Amino acid sequence: MRVGHWRCVAGLLLVGLVVTPARSQTIGPRKKIIAFKGPSARGFNKAVRELETLLPGIDGIAMYPTTWKQGVVTEAIGRPFRTDRHRIEDFLEAIEESRSGLAKAKRYKHNFLMTYLTTGDKKKEVPDWFDDQFDAVVNNWKVSAEFCRRAGLKGFVFDDEAYYGLHLWTYRDLKYTKTKTADQYAGQAFLRGAQIMRAINTVFPDIHILSLHGPSQTRGETDYAADSGLLRAFFDGLLSECTGGARIIDGHEMAYGYRAPDTFARARHVMKHTMRDLSRVPLKYEKHCQAAYSFLIGRFGTLGFSRNFNSNYYTPEELAWSLHAALKHSDEYVWLYTPGCDLWSKSGKATIVIPQAYKDAIAASRKPQRSVPLVRNLDAHASPHPGSALPPRKIGLPVPGFPEFSGYDEQQTFGDLWQRYRQLAELKHLWRFRIDPGNVGVKEGWYKPGVGERSWFWITDLVPWDNHGYRTYDGYGWYRQRFQSPSFPMNSKVHLAFGAVAHGAEVYLNGTKVGSHNMDGWPYTKGEPWRQRFLIDVSGRLRPGKLNDVAVRVADYGPFGGGIWKPVKLIIEKQKE
Repeated sequence: MRVGHWRCVAGLLLVGLVVTPARSQTIGPRKKIIAFKGPSARGFNKAVRELETLLPGIDGIAMYPTTWKQGVVTEAIGRPFRTDRHRIEDFLEAIEESRSGLAKAKRYKHNFLMTYLTTGDKKKEVPDWFDDQFDAVVNNWKVSAEFCRRAGLKGFVFDDEAYYGLHLWTYRDLKYTKTKTADQYAGQAFLRGAQIMRAINTVFPDIHILSLHGPSQTRGETDYAADSGLLRAFFDGLLSECTGGARIIDGHEMAYGYRAPDTFARARHVMKHTMRDLSRVPLKYEKHCQAAYSFLIGRFGTLGFSRNFNSNYYTPEELAWSLHAALKHSDEYVWLYTPGCDLWSKSGKATIVIPQAYKDAIAASRKPQRSVPLVRNLDAHASPHPGSALPPRKIGLPVPGFPEFSGYDEQQTFGDLWQRYRQLAELKHLWRFRIDPGNVGVKEGWYKPGVGERSWFWITDLVPWDNHGYRTYDGYGWYRQRFQSPSFPMNSKVHLAFGAVAHGAEVYLNGTKVGSHNMDGWPYTKGEPWRQRFLIDVSGRLRPGKLNDVAVRVADYGPFGGGIWKPVKLIIEKQKE
């Protein structure tokens, strides 16, 4: 064979190596996908093999707590915060149903019992942390734990949301706030959690308790009087008495709508480090608390779930890619919520209405995935390619659930600045824009004036990029524009004032990085900085009376709108008289 031929083959092989996108690694069996919510123990026994066929790719379900005794129906086993004392003898039939179903199961071996903060009856109130009736609650948690052990379940999936009645996690809603401080309530919530875990230890010391929200719901707040502040104290109480293989699992329901691996990674840091450092029992937290994620595979916001895959929040390929990231960054669990697609219908039959492509995507999520996502343009931009230089299409609807994205209040956003500063200029509302799904912009110098400018299209800063055709894109994106700076005195303090950027921003002026805002954060960073104005000091970097180039690298961690969504102003500190 000729040498030239070999060179040609080698060249083709090298081309193949270059263009083939990097792939992630396979997710092993230690990571578990749990479907929320499933049938009762009786339904599980009746149709577990049918369920495994209807929804393959998961490892277990969270059973609904309906049980029967001599024809009488109750949900008591899943309502531990009730004040009537439960007995394990009343649930023996359901225990046998669960064990029988488990013996038939081929894949659904990792199952849980659904338990709730609410009582199941709006006329029955949960007790306050200081009430004497809380002794019944401790007993009921113990009975539910014994049920799980006998039934062959791993533990609880705990729905910790207060849909009605007393909000145990929020100090201002409790009964004795006139005589008890938030710190006193936190101490009592901690005590109750410790009592519950000590009782559980007597019957099931290796239990797994997956709480749908978990400690991360407090978003790093240190004040127990903050919303959900007592949730952290309660979990610390549970953790303080954990032994053996017990696991307290932060289910992080805030992950609804997450897409990008970076978002899962940042949330993991909060669950594993931020909340550990806030814990009263950090060593116990380190050993027994796990990070998990929720996953809403149907609709999110006003985006429906239909058989027209491109109109869904996730296409099947996106579902596999994002679910893979969730599994990768979890310690063990990801739980799926499928509204309108429950595993069990009210008619008592197994029913899964998820299209087959999505079922396949769940199974495929364990396989290696592209390192860079496939990006689609849900709103049909004027050009399907992110490099288009055409102007943006007509601005679309506001981001679902966030009416503030459709406009802003000038006085509320910038008004307090004018006591100390005066406005030099307001930057143009039209920017050049380019998405950066591979996060290569810094390496390739996109912040440098004029680099590849014609391959960027136009976008405004009055609404998120979601309204310009990227409603389903989370990750990095770049804005840039050239503006004329007015003249101003030398040695002046000059700033760029950004009305708001979702969720983080890194600012470059004339090719030099001059500052950042929330680039180490996430969507739920304390104080919600993505809603807040911030200033970037450009003193000594801005060229007075000349043209200047500004580039903004934006991180959209999801699930809300992304990008610059309020005006940017050039301001100067007033001279002292």
